[in-house]
Formats: sequence, structure tokens, C-alpha cells
Amino acid sequence: MSNLGGTNVSEDTDKDANGHLQSVVAGTNITSIDNTDPVNPVINAATQAGVANSGAVVTVTADLTSLGNTSTAIPWETEESDDNDFIDIAGAPTELTVPTGVTRVNISAFYRYTLVLAAQSVGMEIARWNSSDVFQEYVGFSQQTSPNGGAGSIAVTALNCACVAGDYFTVTHFTGDTAWTIIQARASIQDVT
Repeated sequence: MSNLGGTNVSEDTDKDANGHLQSVVAGTNITSIDNTDPVNPVINAATQAGVANSGAVVTVTADLTSLGNTSTAIPWETEESDDNDFIDIAGAPTELTVPTGVTRVNISAFYRYTLVLAAQSVGMEIARWNSSDVFQEYVGFSQQTSPNGGAGSIAVTALNCACVAGDYFTVTHFTGDTAWTIIQARASIQDVT
């Protein structure tokens, strides 16, 4: 029995006459599969390569203070998971780097904040850079006005982003206020090649 994205697939009843799985939902996480079985050759090759649906989750739990009113990439503190070297917290904590074999990713990020002033513009951008640190494109953007009391949260998701090995993505925060704090942040990147 294999497990595709939490759905059990019987290796006896869910295969066609040629021994291939009858259906697979695109984008389903492969949590386990016996890659020696005669399953769909694309899935079989990907699981043997060890990068099928790889990804990373990174967080910031300590307050980021004195951020000023400039656009700044969030320096990630902790890897909750990283099964294909998407991030090097010690060496490049702001960069979610594309590993070899990955050509498309999904990225999601959010942060919670407090502001000294209410009614300030607050935003987040996800940008792609090449391996020579040259900006390529914004793949996600969100902007809002902070609520009364000056605290809130913001999120952005970018789906099916084209990339090549060595490219990296940054999650950037910005606001019109000069004294504000990010109190929690989280981002995830997943290979959807």
C-alpha cells in the first residue's frame, strides 16, 4: 500500500492492466511510495531522484524590531523543515534557494505586526533573484492599510513560479511607519515541478 498525499492507494486494486496507477491528482504530495513498483514512470523517476515534492518551512518567532520604513527582506531564524536544501539559515537567512532539478515552486508567506501609528500602508512582496543576485521579477505582492490600533497580519501566495537551480526568492516587508515590529513570520516553498 502506498500513500499519495494522505490518500491510501492499493497496489492491487488501483492499477490498470499494465500495472500503472489509474489516476494521480496533479500537485499531490507523495508522502511515501515504493519506487520499485511499476507505477507511473514520472512519479517513479521523481521518487528515485529524491526530490519529488520537496520543500521547506521557515519561521521567525523572536520580534523583529526597529524595522524602519524601508523595504527589507525577512531574515528567517528557524527551519521547521527543509528536505532539499532550500535555505541556509547561517549563510543566507533571507534567501529561499532553488535546488538542482526544481523548475517550478509554490511559495506562501505571512507575518503578524504591530505599528506605532494606525492607518499606515503595510505590504509584503515575494521576489525572484538569479544566482548573480540580479532581481528577476515579483511573483507575489500584497498591500493593506493597518487597522486602528496599528496591529494586524498580511499574507501572500505565489503559485507555479518558474525558476532554475540557483535562483532564490526573498520575502520582503514594508510600511510607511518608522517604528514597527514583526511579531511572527512564516514562509513555505514547495517544489511543484
